[in-house]
Amino acid sequence: MKLRWYQQECLDAFIRDAKAYPGKNLLGALPTGTGKSVIIAGICKEVASRGGRVLVLHRTKELIVQN
Repeated sequence: MKLRWYQQECLDAFIRDAKAYPGKNLLGALPTGTGKSVIIAGICKEVASRGGRVLVLHRTKELIVQN
């Protein structure tokens, strides 16, 4: 799936900050309807392609099923 420009920008910023601040917790905040789930999937794909592992937590079952 091709990300929209702002989604790609968020993904790039996340990866850049993860490299700049290893071991730190990162937070991304975007408005409703901007494709946060798509960005999370992109981050997971990027991390997994580099041999890393990913754990995504949701607070409700509905969000898990939705994704």
